[in-house]
Amino acid sequence: MMKDFLVYIIVLIFLKILRILPLSLCKKIGLTLGRIFYHLAKARNKIVRKNLKKAFPEYPAAQCEKILENVYYNLGMMIAEVMLLERFSIEELKDCVSVEGEEYYQQVKDNEKGV
Repeated sequence: MMKDFLVYIIVLIFLKILRILPLSLCKKIGLTLGRIFYHLAKARNKIVRKNLKKAFPEYPAAQCEKILENVYYNLGMMIAEVMLLERFSIEELKDCVSVEGEEYYQQVKDNEKGV
């Protein structure tokens, strides 16, 4: 119980620090978090490597490893960005997002049927 409370306090302090830093620095911190997650998750990484090899047998091991690394890097940056969401207006968020294949969404919406 005390350990959970300490983790909570550490995360809370980390969140407060992130909220006062510029977005570019927060993304770098998130990327660093992702790198740490990648190195700490050795048991999980073995499973993911095996699954990537099954899913993409034609990919060389180096390419699968790069995919694995990028998953963690993106996760770290996403965590940092989500913690900062309340800082941005809707217009600022729209500037950060790009949508591909919106026409497919519009077709489904126009048909008024589920996917």
